[in-house]
Amino acid sequence: TDKHQAFAEQVAKELEAANIRVETKFDDNTLGKKIKEVKLFKTPYIIIIGDREASSQTLTVETREGKKLENISAADFVAQLQTEIKERK
Repeated sequence: TDKHQAFAEQVAKELEAANIRVETKFDDNTLGKKIKEVKLFKTPYIIIIGDREASSQTLTVETREGKKLENISAADFVAQLQTEIKERK
């Protein structure tokens, strides 16, 4: 819906502002189908924005290994990614 897309675009802008690569998926497929498609590409993180996330302005994030981070703010997730990036260098 528009509410989901607006929040997803906001999160994408925050990630891009932190120089973190991000792709968004705004098609007519169901959320489950989108998640399944993205998992085929072995994406390191999948940010899921459904009704609960859009209304609470938090994220549910799935890692490539299947670990879930729930109710994390976009700012906290960006900070976590920046730490991971620094540690890899």
